[in-house]
Amino acid sequence: MITDAHKTLMSMRKQTTVIGTVDIFIASMPRNFHILKTIESLINQPDLNKIFLICNCYDDKQYKYVLNQLHTYRNIIIFRRDNRFGCSERFFPMQMSTSKYIAFADDDLIYPETYLADLIRAADKYKALVSFHGCILFEGEIKNYYKDRKCYRCLGTVENDFEVDIVGVGASLCERALFSKIGVENYYSMILEPNMDDIYYSYLAAQNGIKRYVIAHSEGYLQHKVKEPGDNYIFDKKRKNCEPQTNFVNEYFK
Repeated sequence: MITDAHKTLMSMRKQTTVIGTVDIFIASMPRNFHILKTIESLINQPDLNKIFLICNCYDDKQYKYVLNQLHTYRNIIIFRRDNRFGCSERFFPMQMSTSKYIAFADDDLIYPETYLADLIRAADKYKALVSFHGCILFEGEIKNYYKDRKCYRCLGTVENDFEVDIVGVGASLCERALFSKIGVENYYSMILEPNMDDIYYSYLAAQNGIKRYVIAHSEGYLQHKVKEPGDNYIFDKKRKNCEPQTNFVNEYFK
């Protein structure tokens, strides 16, 4: 475990980071230190400005290890949090962003070297919040958020660009200036339920008149970590009991 992570960071340190126009926000669980591989796939992308990393539920030893591995990178800012809002903790430092674009990543994915460039191109084309994952809600009142929708998956092939209702935050980007009615400093304070950042972020975009698009891509464009016991994925836990998500969608997206 430690050996693989150490090898990953050694390869990262051989390269330099070019200051760019995108701030990336990530909420991480320990997950066998896969976050180091995620960061490796992002750190040398030319469009990157800073990475804001939230370490949720890391014990003292795990947190110290991550700090030691990443301390040489001045453009990685690390926070330790208690996972109160799950993956939505990545909204916590958003008011610190100074970049033209705001982007997000998930700690269980590996991103291609053109990830940011591809999203920027799409965001500029549509003047919208863009992602490689998202869904269109079924018409009328829904009964289950995770079932009553058409989903365009980041890990599958999406043959065309599609306008959607809700985007997957962990593969998304938007120009920060588009969020004029609701400033980024208010995002974290608006969270009521954990692990609903796809819905909250898409709602905030809609409130600002920002359209949402899933961008065409091929299967394999994004790579997922091998699933391990204890990974605790939100979809696995919530798909049969998603009352907060369903109620929010029915009230604010219908």
